[in-house]
Amino acid sequence: MLRRFATKVPGGVGVAKRTGRVREGTPDEFAALAGQLPVFRFDG
Repeated sequence: MLRRFATKVPGGVGVAKRTGRVREGTPDEFAALAGQLPVFRFDG
């Protein structure tokens, strides 16, 4: 799920970059955060 975040939620990528969680915002960087970054989903 985190791997797809990089392409599905571009605004979230900017937040992750500004807070220092990722450098480039690539899918691989987000996948590497598994187990460290909480994941949740909103259903509307």
